[in-house]
Amino acid sequence: MQGQSEVALIKAHIAAEAQAAYQGMCGLADGELKHRFIAARMERMERCYEHLEQLVGPLVATQVFIEIVDRNVAPRSSCGQTLQKRGAD
Repeated sequence: MQGQSEVALIKAHIAAEAQAAYQGMCGLADGELKHRFIAARMERMERCYEHLEQLVGPLVATQVFIEIVDRNVAPRSSCGQTLQKRGAD
């Protein structure tokens, strides 16, 4: 039971970091500040992935990670535009 709750928390954290990184690309900041913001989010996502990998294995962790990022970032063509509407996790 605890493992499932932990996986759910990690998934939510990955989604939040992915959304923050995407929004960082669309924000008003420019140059190095924007890069540092996005890089920090990507590093946090990496740590979450590594933790998820320990809990569910590399194959499942990769599948889950891709699904989360796809749902939270990939459907957008450019800042503020959504190609298709997808449900939340």
